[in-house]
Amino acid sequence: MKPSLYFLPIYSALLVLSGCSKDDVSPAEQARKNLIDKNYIRTALTVTPEVPREDGKLITDLFNDLAFYKMECVRDDIDRYSSNGDFIHGNGETKCDSSEIQSYTSKWRFLDDYHKIELNGGRKRDTLYIIINDGKVLQYNKVERYAFGGTLRKYTFTETWLVTK
Repeated sequence: MKPSLYFLPIYSALLVLSGCSKDDVSPAEQARKNLIDKNYIRTALTVTPEVPREDGKLITDLFNDLAFYKMECVRDDIDRYSSNGDFIHGNGETKCDSSEIQSYTSKWRFLDDYHKIELNGGRKRDTLYIIINDGKVLQYNKVERYAFGGTLRKYTFTETWLVTK
């Protein structure tokens, strides 16, 4: 046997073994690990099609162009997806109305392995279509019906949340 062929089985075995790791996780497990037990703060919110602002101007950037989302009592809200399946929305350090509850809890779960999140708050369910979930940024779309300007239509909202301390 040629010397180079003699080592071929050894090299093959080393190559196979080096490709395996206890740290290897499935995409679904990684998505869960990236999402859970972190506090997220909203940094962007857009909508399509455009909607009328208070002054009648049509806008798509709700976070920066709509007065409600510019208020500190809205911008300091925190969302958290807990490992036990609880979804917690907290009003942050400031509340827009002193009678508001500090936080509410509902349930969350992944759909389609890791591409969608279902939020179930009892009377209301939301499906979040994940765009980014990398452990630092959570960005998703959700589709809802609203009556901006008095006409009921379907809108797509894109929200971006960053992990905060």
